[in-house]
This record gives sequence, structure tokens and C-alpha cells, in this order.
Amino acid sequence: MLAAVSASVWFDFFLTRPYEQHTITRTTDIETTVLILDIGAAVTELAVWGRQQHFAARLARPRPFRCGICAAYGSHPNPHGTC
Repeated sequence: MLAAVSASVWFDFFLTRPYEQHTITRTTDIETTVLILDIGAAVTELAVWGRQQHFAARLARPRPFRCGICAAYGSHPNPHGTC
């Protein structure tokens, strides 16, 4: 969310008249600033949701199967063996 707010503020500061001031005089610039903020917030929410889904999927995965040799010795005696 901080990135969305930052993008909106710096758009206002660098790309709207009067330049290098935090004042907006045109309606279209206000609309653009609000759209930048809204899109940034939506992307942030989507990223948070994706991260939560990723962790939920990792927790839901079954634990890997360990054969009896690996369980007894901690690793497979054959370096190319798989468990």
C-alpha cells in the first residue's frame, strides 16, 4: 500500500502542473492520481492474497514419503538413491 501512495504523491509532484509542488489544479490530474492510488491498492491486495494462497498450499502439501532405510539412517546409503 505504501508503494501505491508513494506513486500517487510523486505523480502529483513531478508530472502535474504546477511542477514540483503538491497541488493539483486540473480535474484530469486528480482523476489520474486517484486511479494510480486505486490500481496500486488493488495490486497490493492481489499480491497479499497470492502470498497467503502460496503459504496455505505449502501447509496443505503432504509430507514427503521416507523409506525405511532413510528413516533408520537419516539418509539413503546410496548417494543416488531416492526416498
